Amino acid sequence: MPRYTQHPYLLIFSIVFIAHSLLFIYVARFDHAKFADFGFPVREGTDDYQYRTLAINLASHGVFSLHSTPPFRPDVFRTPGYPAFLAVIFGITGSFFAVAFVQTILAALTGIVVYELVRTFSVRRIVACAAALLFALEPTVMNSSMRLATEILFTFLVTLSVFILFFRKESGPTFKTCFLGGLVLGLAVLVRPIGLFLPLCIPVFLFFRYRHDSIPFKHIVFAILVFWIGTGSALIPWLARNSISAGTWSISSLPAYNLLFYNTAYFLAQREHLPIATVQERLQREAGSHDTGVLTAPERIGKNFALAVAKLKDKKLSYLAFHLKKVPSFFLASGVSSILNDMPRADRWLMSRGLVSDHASSASGLFEAGRWRTVLAKSFRAPLLLLDRLFLAFTALCAAVFLYISLRQSKWRFHATLLAFLVLYFALTSIPVGGARFRVPAEPFLFSLAILGFECLRRSHTPWNRKFQ
Repeated sequence: MPRYTQHPYLLIFSIVFIAHSLLFIYVARFDHAKFADFGFPVREGTDDYQYRTLAINLASHGVFSLHSTPPFRPDVFRTPGYPAFLAVIFGITGSFFAVAFVQTILAALTGIVVYELVRTFSVRRIVACAAALLFALEPTVMNSSMRLATEILFTFLVTLSVFILFFRKESGPTFKTCFLGGLVLGLAVLVRPIGLFLPLCIPVFLFFRYRHDSIPFKHIVFAILVFWIGTGSALIPWLARNSISAGTWSISSLPAYNLLFYNTAYFLAQREHLPIATVQERLQREAGSHDTGVLTAPERIGKNFALAVAKLKDKKLSYLAFHLKKVPSFFLASGVSSILNDMPRADRWLMSRGLVSDHASSASGLFEAGRWRTVLAKSFRAPLLLLDRLFLAFTALCAAVFLYISLRQSKWRFHATLLAFLVLYFALTSIPVGGARFRVPAEPFLFSLAILGFECLRRSHTPWNRKFQ
C-alpha cells in the first residue's frame, strides 16, 4: 500500500483545500472583474446578489426577505437553507469572503464521502481517492465553491444522506439511520427545491434494499415512515411559515416560475424559431406583468403553473423530446468554460493562445438543438475545451460500463442502480438552459460509477473478482 494512501482523508482534504485556496487567491487578487460590485465571492448579475440580500436580512433583522428596507415582505421564491448557511457565516465574520473557504471544506468533505461510497465496492484506496479528487477538483465544483451558489452545500447534503441511508454497514434499518438520512435530505431540499422529489423516490430504494436483506415487511414500512418523519422535520416548519406569512403551502414559487419562463419559454422559442427574450416577454405579457417580483409572488404559483400547462397541453410529446435533448448537454457541458466565465483575465490569456474560443460555453444550447457539427467545429477551435468534453464523454462511458457489468451480476446491482438513478434524476430535472453547474449534484455519483468502470476496463475484471481488491 503506498504511504500516501495510508491517511486518505487527510490526503483528500489537503489537496482539495490547497487547490481551491490557490484559485481563490488568484481570483480575489488578480482576476476579480466579475466580483467588482460587492467583492469576492459575490458575482455580479447572478443569483449571488439575492442570496447576499437574504443572508444580510436574516443576520441583521431576523427576516427572510429580498427587500432591503422595511417593511420586509416575506419571500417565498428562495428556500431558506442556503441563505441561513450564509447568514451564520456573515454573522460570525461580518463578510462573505469566508464563504468560499467554508464551501471548500464542504467540497473536501463531499470528496471524503465519495471515497467511502467507492470503498463500499471493495476497491483499493487509491481508486477511491481518485474518485474523490475527480469530484472535488472538477472545474465546475471549484467555480461553484468560489461563489454564493447553492451547488456545494446541496451536493454535500444529498451525498451525505445517500451515504447514511445506503452505504453504512448495518444489518438492518434503525431509527437513527432512517431519521437522520431523511432529516439531511430534507435540509438539502431547503437548499435547492430541485431535490423535492427525492423524498418520494428514495423510499423505493429503501424498500428493495431491506427486502433483499430479508427484513420483515412491517419493519420496512416503519423505516420508511421514520425516514419521512425526518424529512418532514426539516420541511414542515418552512411550509407552515409560508402558509402563515404568504398564504401558500408551497415550498417555493421558483419551480412554477422556472417551468413557465425557462422550460416552456425555451421550448416555444426553439419550436417557433424565435429569440428566447421575445418568447419570455410574450409570456410575461400573458401573465399580466413584466415585474419579476410580481411574477414570483406566492399568489402567482398556481397561475404560472396553469399557464405553462396550457402552453404545453397539446405538445406533450414534443416537449418531452425537447427536454430529453438536453441530456447530452448535461453530461458534456464544459466545466473549464464554466470557471473561465468568472475569470475573464485568464480567459483572454487562453484565448490569445488559441486554447479556448469566445463564448464557447454556448455549446450547451447547440447540444439541445442537435447541431452536432457546430459543436464539433467550436470544440476543435478550442483544444482545452475539447479535451474537457472528451474527458466528460469518457467519464459517462466508464459509468455506463460499470452499470452494465453490475446489472449482469447480483453483488453490486443495487448500489450501482441507485447511483445511476441519482445521476439521471438530476439530468432530467435540471432546467433545459442548465449548463455545467447543474451537473454538480450528480457528479459524486457519476464519478463514483466512472472510476469503478475505468477500473473494470483497466483490469478486465469485474469488481467482485478478488484480484480487483
